[in-house]
Amino acid sequence: MKYVLTAGGSASLITLTMRHHSGHRLKDLWQALSAAWRGTISGKQWVADQELGGLLGWVRVVEATHGRNGWHLHVHALVCWDSLVSLPLVQDIGHRMWQRWTRVLERKGFTSWKHRGGVDVRMATLSRDNLAHYFNKLAREVTSSHTKESRGGRSPFKILTDGLATGAADDLDLWSEWEQVSYGKRQLTWSLGVHDLRKLADLGEQTDEEIAEEHLAGEDLIALPHSTWEALLRGELTTDLLDAAELAGVDGARAFLTIRDLEWIGVVA
Repeated sequence: MKYVLTAGGSASLITLTMRHHSGHRLKDLWQALSAAWRGTISGKQWVADQELGGLLGWVRVVEATHGRNGWHLHVHALVCWDSLVSLPLVQDIGHRMWQRWTRVLERKGFTSWKHRGGVDVRMATLSRDNLAHYFNKLAREVTSSHTKESRGGRSPFKILTDGLATGAADDLDLWSEWEQVSYGKRQLTWSLGVHDLRKLADLGEQTDEEIAEEHLAGEDLIALPHSTWEALLRGELTTDLLDAAELAGVDGARAFLTIRDLEWIGVVA
C-alpha cells in the first residue's frame, strides 16, 4: 500500500458475499466461492476493466465464520490501481465483478444478495482505514492466534478454542469439518504475472529453505507477560504497538504500554 500510494496510485477494497443457510456444507460453499472468484477475474470485461482503471494487482482474502445460519464465507479483495481513480469508477468495476461473481454462484446452486447488496466497494487509504491493521488482523485469524468472536459468528480457531475448553462435541465436529475442507486451500492469494504486487514493491516471497537459512535474530527490547499480550490481542492493539516502536523506538513502545497500564519487562542487552 505504501509503495502504491507513494507512486501516485490508489486502492479500493471490494467485499463479495454469498447467501448461505445452516444446511449448506462448508465443502460446497468453498467450492462455489473458488469457482465464483475465478469467474470474477476472468473474461473480456475484466480485461477491459483492468485497462480502464490501470490495474496494478490485487490481494484476496477468504474470511470464514460460523454462526446460527451455518458457515459463512466471503471475499475481501484489495485492488490497486496505477493512478488516482474515482470512487464511481471503482464502484462500476466492482459492480461488474459482482455480476460475474453472481452468475457463477447461480450455476453452482448458490446466490448472492441482489441489487448490489452482495458487494461493498470503497476507496482504501492507509491513514483513514488503517489497512495495515486490518490485514494484520486477518493474518492473525488465518494463523490461529486471533480468536475474537465477530458479529458474523465465530472464526474457526475460536471454535477450536471453545471446543477444547468445554469438550462440546458440536464444536469439535465443526473444527474437524474445517480442518478437512480447508486442507490445501489458501485463504490469502495474490494476482500473478504482470500484476504481481509483491514483485512491483520488491516483496518477493522466500522458500521455506531460504527462511530457515536466514539469520532471523533481532534485538530484544522489552518482554511482554502473557496477560499483556492477551490484552493487546483483545483490544486489537498489536499493530499500534509496532507502529509506536517503529516511530519512537523502545521508549515509544514503553510509553504506549505504560499509559494503558499494561505490564512490560525491560531486557538487558
